[in-house]
Amino acid sequence: MEPAVTHIFIGLLASALLAIFLILSAGSIWNIQKEIVESLLTFANVEFQMENLPFNDLKNGIPTFYEPGGNVFNVPIKYMALSPLLAMISIAVLLLFGFFSYRLKIIPLPFKVLILFLLTLVTSTILYTTFVSPIPPHTIGRLTVDWQYSGIIIWLLIAAIFSFSVFPIKGPLWIKFMWLAIALLYSFIWNSVRLSVVLGSLYYLGSSVFLLTHYLTGIYIDFIYIVAFYALALAHLAKKETSEVGW
Repeated sequence: MEPAVTHIFIGLLASALLAIFLILSAGSIWNIQKEIVESLLTFANVEFQMENLPFNDLKNGIPTFYEPGGNVFNVPIKYMALSPLLAMISIAVLLLFGFFSYRLKIIPLPFKVLILFLLTLVTSTILYTTFVSPIPPHTIGRLTVDWQYSGIIIWLLIAAIFSFSVFPIKGPLWIKFMWLAIALLYSFIWNSVRLSVVLGSLYYLGSSVFLLTHYLTGIYIDFIYIVAFYALALAHLAKKETSEVGW
């Protein structure tokens, strides 16, 4: 069997083992991540409560809608509108920041797009809550966050991408597993920070900014760092191959 095909099967086996590990240890992983998020929220003076909710009992049938379970964060939504003067000053500062960020050549284009998206939504939120309605544009009083917000599921996608795109390439297995492990570790750390930022944005800036930071940073940033680690793995494999050939 060709080494590339063998490595694909090894990568798929690693992905399957990772899936089994996540199924058996998702609660433990979330508990570790919960401690990190709790520390970051406390540091940012975000008000929250921890609660341990029961999981849905499938013996009673499949539920018609999802209910959070396990250790959850309850974050109240207490956004206070800025004064008109402070709102205009904040908007002016944000517009200047956006202008200079767009003009700086050292900032990659994807990050410029992300910055402009964030600034647009923050500016519109400030304008709405200051001049249209002092009440935030939502009807909920709190948000309950459980393990589904943790980003653990992205690990399976990372493993699958590496299995089909990195493992078939000629090169040592240890390099492929090393970069896969680094990507998974980075994903865990990033999603802990991301969840803290998302909950902080909900608490301080309201639901509009929360929706953008939750979905955009989850999908957009995940794509960027997965591609980045994929490129680093390829570069390492190419360098190893070049050194062995003697170029």
